[in-house]
Amino acid sequence: MKTLHSILSEKIFSITEKIQQNFPGLYEHLGETPFSLKTYDKHEVEDTDLIHYLEELIFQMNCYKKTAGD
Repeated sequence: MKTLHSILSEKIFSITEKIQQNFPGLYEHLGETPFSLKTYDKHEVEDTDLIHYLEELIFQMNCYKKTAGD
């Protein structure tokens, strides 16, 4: 059985791949998204962290679609 952490990681990978393929202009700026593993040197990445990051990726993709005219 997959854990929530695993499911969220797969969804993040899927959304990131979709952005890379369909929205290269946005993909260039994903490194600027405020989620960095450097922040988590002292503790493990929690499921809530992944949920927030996934939500942020989806939000950015949807905003980009609207402004890019897709």
